[in-house]
Amino acid sequence: MVFENKELVPSEKEKAKLKLAKEVRELYNKGYSKRKISKLLNIHRSTVDKYLDNNFSPTNMNKGKRLPSMLDSYKRQIQVLKRNGKSNKEIFEIIRGEGYTGSYSNIGIYLAKRNLKIEESKEIRIKRKDLIKLLYKPIEEVETISKELYEKIIQRYQVIESIISLVNEFKQMLKSKNVEKIEEWIEKASNLKIRKIDKFVSGLKRDMQAVRNAIIYEYNH
Repeated sequence: MVFENKELVPSEKEKAKLKLAKEVRELYNKGYSKRKISKLLNIHRSTVDKYLDNNFSPTNMNKGKRLPSMLDSYKRQIQVLKRNGKSNKEIFEIIRGEGYTGSYSNIGIYLAKRNLKIEESKEIRIKRKDLIKLLYKPIEEVETISKELYEKIIQRYQVIESIISLVNEFKQMLKSKNVEKIEEWIEKASNLKIRKIDKFVSGLKRDMQAVRNAIIYEYNH
């Protein structure tokens, strides 16, 4: 006996949504504007936007899965043609000759999104050891990280800037022998909720008098 999992079987409502989404995409790829599609199919403009979203799914069981794009089978070829210096218009003419029936604008959108992803991946391609250098060297002395790259890193990962600032404050506190700053520094460090920093702070708290003496006095060995 075969048991059918009803949760995995699309309902009639879901099938209707898929059919309508397909119609919306076909019209859009033929060059119809979103406003025109909305009027032709008698649906709201926001519904048109939703059905054109590659992450659209008529049911939660497929949430996160995108619908196939007309460009899918041509993407690798588009990338090669672009690397060889072809313009978007030239690429469109080439793949159209091979059966592509989508719109010209889709090529530009795909390449723009792909370039953005490449740029984003470049931003984070930085070695951990180079980031660690920032803990004991100013940015000007770290050859592998430019100021521009550093700004991009801390915009995306603000915690990195907080850690570097925290370390610099600690070094300045030792240099100036300003022991009154230790409590404030510990509070800032604790607020970051980083396990290794918390462990360091716990060590300081275990013998605060010794820490204070280390900041105030110089010892000769």
